[in-house]
Amino acid sequence: MTDLDKLERLLKAATPGPWNAQCDGDGGGRGGGWWSLRFGSEDQAVAWKVCTGQDAALIVALRNAAPELIAEIRSLKETVKAAHRAGFQHDMGPCICAVCK
Repeated sequence: MTDLDKLERLLKAATPGPWNAQCDGDGGGRGGGWWSLRFGSEDQAVAWKVCTGQDAALIVALRNAAPELIAEIRSLKETVKAAHRAGFQHDMGPCICAVCK
């Protein structure tokens, strides 16, 4: 199970978003390019890495989506807990959710 508290601590300690990615070179022919992960209005670089554009796009997209994803997961967990407190019973066999365990 994902440790949301740990992810939130890491997120708060990291460089604030939103981030974006920029190709800064061809990576010396190693199958990717030099990508910089950037943030802020002054477009400051966070890191440089030889990788594909798809890898850089994934890193940026997940970093930028992380706060909303964490909040959504927390909200859904609360909804499940509330349903169980209200007596919700499902008919899909034994429940394996964290609330029922």
